[in-house]
Amino acid sequence: MYPSAPAPQNALHRVPAMGDLHLEYQPLIQLSNEATVGFEALSRWTDPVLGVVPPETFISNSEQTGEIVQLGHQVLALLKTEFPALLTKYPTIRISTNASTTELNAPDFAEHFSIWLKALPPNAAHHLTLEVTETSLMQLSEVAVAYLHTLREMGIQIAIDDFGTGQSSLARLHTLPFDVIKIDKSFIHQLHQPMAFEIVRWVITFGQRFGKKVVAEGVETQDQYDMLRTLGCDVAQGFLLGRPAPLAHWLALP
Repeated sequence: MYPSAPAPQNALHRVPAMGDLHLEYQPLIQLSNEATVGFEALSRWTDPVLGVVPPETFISNSEQTGEIVQLGHQVLALLKTEFPALLTKYPTIRISTNASTTELNAPDFAEHFSIWLKALPPNAAHHLTLEVTETSLMQLSEVAVAYLHTLREMGIQIAIDDFGTGQSSLARLHTLPFDVIKIDKSFIHQLHQPMAFEIVRWVITFGQRFGKKVVAEGVETQDQYDMLRTLGCDVAQGFLLGRPAPLAHWLALP
C-alpha cells in the first residue's frame, strides 16, 4: 500500500511498488530468416499519482538514490513469475534482462541471482541473456567480472548493451566476458551517414571475426533494416520489428 498521496516530485524519488511495476517484452528478430529469437524484458511503471512514468526517469532516479538494487530485485521477481509461460510458448528463445553497475557490484548480487536462477525452470540458464551497458562493464569489480564468467559457464549469455556510447578501453575489452554486442540506436538512426555506417560495419565485422553475436538496437525504418541485412548483422530490435508489449500479447499470438 502507498502512504497518503505524495507530491509528484517526491513520488519520482521512490522505488515503484510491486503492484505498479510490470514488464513488457520487445522481440529480437534474426535477420537471416526473420525468426523471433528472443525478447528483452523491459520494466514499466504506472503510478496512481503520476500515471505512466518513463523508464529512463525512474531507472535514473533509482540509480541516483541508491535504490536500483531494490528495483532490480523487483524486476527479477516479476520475470520469475512470467518466464515459464513465455518459454512454453517460445521454447527456443532467449530472454534478456538488464543489470546495472550498482547491482553487479553489490556484495550479495551473486547470492541473490543464484537463488533466483534455482527458482526458474530446468535449463533456464541456456535461455537467459544478461545485458550490461558498455559503461557498466568497464566499471565492474574483479569479483563481479569473475561472477559473469561463472554465469557464462552455466549457459547464460552476457550482452554489452548500448555499445559505442561508453568509455571502452579496447585494451581491457578483450579480457571481459561477453557473447553479444548490442549496437546503440544512435548509430542505427544515422546509418545513412558515412561515418556511422563504417562504425556499424566495423562492429559487425569484429563480431563475426571473434564469434560474438551482433544486435542492432532501435531499428525503425525499412532502409535501416535492409542496410543491416546487407552488412550481415545477426539480429535486430526496434519499433519496425515489434514494440514492447505485455506478456499476454505475446502469449495470444498464433
